[in-house]
Order: sequence, then structure tokens, then C-alpha cells
Amino acid sequence: MIVTSTKAGELLASGRLDAKYHTAPAMMIRGALAGLADVELRMLGDYASVRAPGRFKRTYAAAGEEFISYLRPYDVFDYLPFEADRLSRARTENLDDYLIKAGDLLQSCSGRNLGPLTIADDHLAKFALSHDMIRLSIDDHVDRFYTLAFLRTSTGQHLLRGDLSGSVIDHITVEQVAAISVPFIRPVQREVSNLMRNATELRERARIRLDQVTRDFAATLPKPPVRERRAAGWTHNAAGLNGRLDAAFHDPAVADIRAALKDAGGVRVRDVAESFIPGRYRRYYVDADHGRPIVSGRQLLQSLPINLKYIAARSFDYSAYELTEGMIAFGAEGRAEERIAQPAFIASDRAGWLANNHVMRVQPNPGVNPGWLYLAFAVPQVQIQVKACSAGSVVDAVSPSDLGEVILPPMDNTLGDAATECWKDFAKASEAESRAIEMIEAEIAIATPKI
Repeated sequence: MIVTSTKAGELLASGRLDAKYHTAPAMMIRGALAGLADVELRMLGDYASVRAPGRFKRTYAAAGEEFISYLRPYDVFDYLPFEADRLSRARTENLDDYLIKAGDLLQSCSGRNLGPLTIADDHLAKFALSHDMIRLSIDDHVDRFYTLAFLRTSTGQHLLRGDLSGSVIDHITVEQVAAISVPFIRPVQREVSNLMRNATELRERARIRLDQVTRDFAATLPKPPVRERRAAGWTHNAAGLNGRLDAAFHDPAVADIRAALKDAGGVRVRDVAESFIPGRYRRYYVDADHGRPIVSGRQLLQSLPINLKYIAARSFDYSAYELTEGMIAFGAEGRAEERIAQPAFIASDRAGWLANNHVMRVQPNPGVNPGWLYLAFAVPQVQIQVKACSAGSVVDAVSPSDLGEVILPPMDNTLGDAATECWKDFAKASEAESRAIEMIEAEIAIATPKI
């Protein structure tokens, strides 16, 4: 139990009677920041345009209609975001208000994990975004990237979460974000800003390049056949059921793309890589200082893992769950029509991290290009195979044995090397961001209380 005393005048000034507000770490941090030397405290709303569009009715595009690709709030944290839906350009009211603008900070503002933020780049600017995310526009580049770094620190996150409201779901408003005081620490301000700017530009280039490389690779492959509506049905010989009665597994479109890839010189997954999922385990979560980071299939896709957890060594033998550099991994459970099977390449920044027992590991054999293996799993011609082989009564799940029979395209070392370089650049960007955040945290550690 957390106990604190609060003056009546503070209750009146805040207009809040909930204990959660008055015992939040932000209350202590605000006072401590005022004691920092060589620091300029600036209210965010004084130098940034803080706004959020109103709620809107999503009008989805019909077949053949001009559209804009749409993202849900937490999609913006992915290494390579892809559309969740398509909105009609002509029939969606006030669509321009929801278009992402390069250079804006995008701040999550609701849900149990609210607080994380990112910066929009030219790749994200191709999308429209849900109303449920606050936009911050800061004209000065030094201020913009420094603010991004500060709000990513533990101190910044406490301040963002220090004025939550909502009877069911936690929420912060535009006014609450605009009222946050940001400490501009003069000795490190420019260096922090430069690190964050370089990281952002590096990730942007890698993201755009990886998107293009994936498209180029897919364009060299047989196109997935266009079939009549599945509701029209099809016939299948009983001898070819292979123990599976689910329709998706026997979809003729899947059989056709498998045959086309075979004819083009494709190979089975089991011939080029080892696929495996470790068993279930008892979970003992701890603070970052006492364990190692463990990710889910969703977090694998995020450049900034949301709600990252750390697990103690007594939970399991680390070596059985460890991710290694050059491995391909993806969430093997979920919904086949959503993010199940979307791959991530494990680069140096994630090597040594752990992944849970819902994550498929695909370890390339010696001599197999890991960048090609990533691209092979990322293209639609393989995605439809992996999703089709998933099964389960409650959630869809992919087994290593079924995955081993999936047909991959012929190896392309040139594009594979390009994909590997993109993921290495993602790692460099993450490391630069970490250095910038650590610089700010080191400067404010003395003045702020340990939370």
C-alpha cells in the first residue's frame, strides 16, 4: 500500500480526489525537476502544437475504389507497419485530419499500456491513423528530437501517466499532454537531439528500403492466383485430405501457389532451416535488473516493444528460449487473418533476448542466407501457405512439422543481403536511441527520486 499526505489546497488546485493521482511518481518528479541545475523547464504546449482529431466513422473502401491505407494506434510502433484496413478516399469524412504527417510525434493516449510514442517518417506518412493517438508538431528540429528522447525516458513516461483519467480505460487528453514540463538539459541537449535524429533517419531509410526489397522479391515470384469467391466451394479427393478436414488447408489457391513455387525451383522449409517452439514454462517476472527481456510474437514486430517484460532465470533454462542473431522468428499463435506468421529478423540488438513459447523460431542451416529466409516468409506467396497450415479450436496455431512442408521461393542472395543490411540498420537505430535516452536519464538521476 502506498500512503502519502496531501494538502487541501493541492486537492482544490488539482480538482482530483483519486488516490492514484496523488500517489503517482509524477507528483514527486515534478518537484524534483525544478531542482535540476543548468536546466530550462518548458511546458510542452508552449513550443509544440498538441492536437488530436475527433472520433470518426471508418468508411471502408469497396473493391476498385480509391483508398488510403489505415493503421490502428499501436501499428505505428512496428518495424515495418502494414495496413490494417483500407479507407475510402471519397466517402470518409474529414479524412485529411487522420493522415499521418512526417515529423509529427505520435503519442499513445489510451489503454493499459498508454505512454509510448514514436515519430512519423515518410513511410508512415503513406497511412491514415486512428483518432485515438495524439499528434505533436514541433517546428524546431533540436527541440523535436530532444522531446522525443525525454518522453521515452522512465521520467517522461511517469509524467505522461501521472494524470490518468477514465472509469474503465486509462486515458490522457491533449490538455494533459500539453501541460507536461520538459526539462531541457543544456549540456546534453544538442547531442541527445542529434542521436535521436540520426536514429530516426536511419530507421526511415531502412524501413523504406526493406519495404521496396520485399516488394521486388515478391514481384519475381509467381503471382497468387485470383479465384472465385470461396463460398462457391470446390471439390477435393478424400485420399488427399492428409488428416486435415479444415477448408483453408485445402484451398486450391494454396495448392496452386505451392505447385508454382516448386516449378520455379522452390524448396521446403525443412530443407533449409530448423523450425522449433520450446515448451510451456512457469513465469516469474522481475525488474529489468534481475532478469532478461522476453518478447511475444507481437513485440517481435515492434521497434519499441510495448510493455516489455523481464523474466527470472528460475523460470527456465535461458538457452532453450534465447533468440540468436540471424534467426527468423514469428508469432505462431493468433488469428490467421491477422498478424500470425509475420516474420522478424533477429539482429544484434535483439540477440540474447528471450521469446515465449508462442513464438516460432526458424534457424537457417549453414550457408543459407538469413536475409533471403526473412524475405521468403514475408512475401504473400509464403504467407498464405503458413496461415493455411495453422489449426486450432480456439486460436490458430502453426506447428513446426507443418511449417517444414511450406514451399519457399528460390534463394536470392542479392536481395537477401539487402534485407539483412536493413535489419542491421534497425539495430543501429535502436542502439543510438538507447544512448540518447540514457544520457538524459543519467543527468536527471541525481535530482529525481528513485521510483
